[in-house]
Amino acid sequence: MKTRLLVLAVAAVLGLAFAAQAHFVWVAVDKDKSGQAVANVWFSELAEPDSADLLEKILTIQVFGQGADSKPQPVKVTKQDVGTNGGGALVGMVSADTKALSAQIKYGVMTRGDKTFLLQYYAKFLDSSASDLKKLARDERLTLDVVPHVTDKGYSIEILYKGKPVAGSDLVLHDPAAKQTEAKTDEKGRVELVTAKPGLYSVRAKWVVEEKGKEGEKEYAQVNNYCTLALRVVGK
Repeated sequence: MKTRLLVLAVAAVLGLAFAAQAHFVWVAVDKDKSGQAVANVWFSELAEPDSADLLEKILTIQVFGQGADSKPQPVKVTKQDVGTNGGGALVGMVSADTKALSAQIKYGVMTRGDKTFLLQYYAKFLDSSASDLKKLARDERLTLDVVPHVTDKGYSIEILYKGKPVAGSDLVLHDPAAKQTEAKTDEKGRVELVTAKPGLYSVRAKWVVEEKGKEGEKEYAQVNNYCTLALRVVGK
């Protein structure tokens, strides 16, 4: 009995460690030290830099940027160290009027417990000051998409899978102070996001599809899709 309890305790600790170390792809537009607009790609728990070493896992990511009244353009990104604590980002130059980014990568086949799944990451960035925000909000290139709709108190966040709303999608939201809220989408595939504070909001959605397939030599029984939205809210 003691041995069984010890095994369960170790498993629980490992499970917590894995959850604490979960990382997702995020994209955002910022300025470098020279004032040039750049696209940043992070592999982190929320929209901010994490360990530069983790970026080796997502070097093949595809990134697109879009400015006012322009077509999406591919963005070439390269690994750079940022900050003083070993943080890093994939960085690429973009035009000064870039108000939206999107990215996607097929991460690979993973096994967690008794589940073997294909892991796919999607990510996007939107600047709320964009005059054509409504047009930029939906990105048809993303199989799983997080779409913000303006409301009186902030945004109604809609989750779409292959263009259709999904009810019961898991959402994790962080405000600019990193305060976390967890929610599930309603029958219309939506969750309300109050944005009283200006700054960068981190929204993460998950949608699992029971779909068997094969990637390379590895078979999987389901597809785990994650999509993030870094939404920059400008103060009024």
